[in-house]
Amino acid sequence: MKSFVKIFCFAVLASLPALAQIDGIGPVGNIVKLHNGLQLPFGLTSDAQGNAYFSDFYFTDSLECNIYKVDRDGLVSPFLKLCGGPGGLVFDDRGHLILCQTYFKRVISIDVATKAIEVLADKYQFDNSPMTNKPFNGPFCPKVDRNGGLYFTDCNGHCQDSSAVYYLSADKGVKRVIGAKSAWGITVAEDTLFLVDQNEIWAYSIIGTGEIDRHGKKIFSCGEDIWDLAMDAHGNLYLTHPTAKYIDVISSSGLWLGKINFPDYTTTCAFGGPAMNILYVATGREFSPGTGALYSAQMRVAARPVQVTVTKISTDDLINPADFEFVQNYPNPFNAATMIEYSLAKPAHVRIAIYDVLGRHVCTLVDESKIAGNFKTTWNGISEENVPASTDMYFCRLETNNVSRGAAKISGQEGQGFVKVIKLALVR
Repeated sequence: MKSFVKIFCFAVLASLPALAQIDGIGPVGNIVKLHNGLQLPFGLTSDAQGNAYFSDFYFTDSLECNIYKVDRDGLVSPFLKLCGGPGGLVFDDRGHLILCQTYFKRVISIDVATKAIEVLADKYQFDNSPMTNKPFNGPFCPKVDRNGGLYFTDCNGHCQDSSAVYYLSADKGVKRVIGAKSAWGITVAEDTLFLVDQNEIWAYSIIGTGEIDRHGKKIFSCGEDIWDLAMDAHGNLYLTHPTAKYIDVISSSGLWLGKINFPDYTTTCAFGGPAMNILYVATGREFSPGTGALYSAQMRVAARPVQVTVTKISTDDLINPADFEFVQNYPNPFNAATMIEYSLAKPAHVRIAIYDVLGRHVCTLVDESKIAGNFKTTWNGISEENVPASTDMYFCRLETNNVSRGAAKISGQEGQGFVKVIKLALVR
């Protein structure tokens, strides 16, 4: 059974020939060693600006844990010292750093500016009943979805009967959403949660806010335990192994793409850097503290992070069909260009914009006043900076009059405003 101390220590091989052969998604140039002499580092994550953070654990009576920051230039510096043992880091949609304190059995939030700490959760509702609060075994691996929801696992390596994935709501209520044999690492895509369960990867559909279809699908298994996973912009998953000297790379459907060889056991990885295309990887061995080192590799494919501050986009916004019609684009999926049609029953100021799955603005197609009538516009898959967008899902949002982002219907000086969002699939 995996133990908690198998989560630590960083390094990457100087050349990665195996991955470099995989559809052009391998590293560019040499691997760079950023830091060494670490004890047992873990919990790689990055903020919206591409700064990476990780924790370094010391096996002392106080369970001391140092959190380090790696800036966009690769410079490593101390950020915060605390106790309680690290169990993973992630940034929420407020830009606060979320830390699972495994030995203190709680989840905390750290304000990066003030370093103030707030306890978010230290118990859950057994059987989702508010009358049966129970403490965690050891919360682990927090991840944030595109709507700002926080998921994390709870397994201290010795509690298979209670291993699970939990969801923390905005009102700090915690509920169990998935049971597992040994829930370990997770990552969250647009509508799918990927879970490490011992030596298997399972995919679960996200069907609502904090709601998971428990009938998951096993998409990958191997002969070694899997510890953690990261996702790139193509949806490929990078899997670490605490008892093997390589990282497996698979597609989101479970197709094995290849592996990256390393000098030691791999434990955790994450993307960072200004363009989110720097891959940080952790390696190390149990009971070998002090040998950790941090390396970086510039990858040909950037990350698809979820731990950033975003504009929340929803396809469930209310509309009034009497005022306008916004139909699904055609073709969809598309490659070169797609047609977007809409109708206005009365004059209105119209804004149509494209956003990626993280809620980041890609480009604006329309931003002007229109008379009543039928209209068409196209998107050719190019961003505002004249850069081709990559294969992915995008959101096309139509607003009329003074609609505030995230609001479905408001009153303004020009009358009522409306908003609707459709999904666009770009395939290169």
